[in-house]
Amino acid sequence: MAEAVRNVLRAAEEQLKAAGVPSPRVDAEILLCHVLECDRTALLIRDSVDDEQLEEFIQFLGFRSARVPLQHLTGLAPFRRIEAQVGPGVLIPRPETELLVDKAISFVRDVPEPVIVDLCSGSAAMSVSLAMEIPCSQVHALEFYEDAFNYGQANVRKYAAEIAMNGSTISLIKDDVRGCETRELKSLAGKVDVIVANPPYIPAAAIPRDPEVFQYEPHVALFGGEDGMDFIGAIVAAAKVLLKPGGLVVIEHGDNQGEDGDPSVPRFLRESGVFASVSDHNDLAGRPRFTTGVRHADFPRG
Repeated sequence: MAEAVRNVLRAAEEQLKAAGVPSPRVDAEILLCHVLECDRTALLIRDSVDDEQLEEFIQFLGFRSARVPLQHLTGLAPFRRIEAQVGPGVLIPRPETELLVDKAISFVRDVPEPVIVDLCSGSAAMSVSLAMEIPCSQVHALEFYEDAFNYGQANVRKYAAEIAMNGSTISLIKDDVRGCETRELKSLAGKVDVIVANPPYIPAAAIPRDPEVFQYEPHVALFGGEDGMDFIGAIVAAAKVLLKPGGLVVIEHGDNQGEDGDPSVPRFLRESGVFASVSDHNDLAGRPRFTTGVRHADFPRG
């Protein structure tokens, strides 16, 4: 017996709301669209859900009520112009990370065939977006962990045609960011225009506030050592070698690691002696989210 879509969504919204899901109506609609294989516009004109579809939807609701990430259930995470394939084992790309792509695009707008490195690239959502949105760009994506690297490969394959049509390329590299400038990326020394990085930056003793993050996202992509800064040092070391004089580094960080934080990523970059014009930037919610720095032209590489 078919159920009216409006009744199904109303009950689903109440169930997800009771489970503490932050956006119960939106999540209910996205999950129902996933089951019905339609978009949310088509859902507005759909009258009913059959028994088989309803049973599948109820199963998804159970998982989402247990705070399994919505993106793990659909297998997709919207990011700028793409839908990245994601799942257990890879960090889900978030809207605030899109701002790093904006900064990189703005910086190389007038640079022909810019060379870009994405460190700790995870799903490669940033790399794919950069390659699709910056004409004739050469993007090198570095990721060490097997599951995340596999998702990165899947996303590069998914958007290979669009990347090629833009005249761009992506090179996926399986390597640790720590010491990468002496191994796989050694050939790029002094040739890179922009480095973007969304590294693990949560301090070891901190507990992420959202159950979806702490329970289901890979801890190797979240935690950055005792103070959360272990990978920041590795990124600075790589930038020292890889960036051209005047090249830009863009590093995402926690909202308590900005200009006034302790530890502070902006202060770390300034004290390294490698960067000029160090600036911290807020996310869409007005919280400190990423730091940029321009490589000194006269800083030695060795």
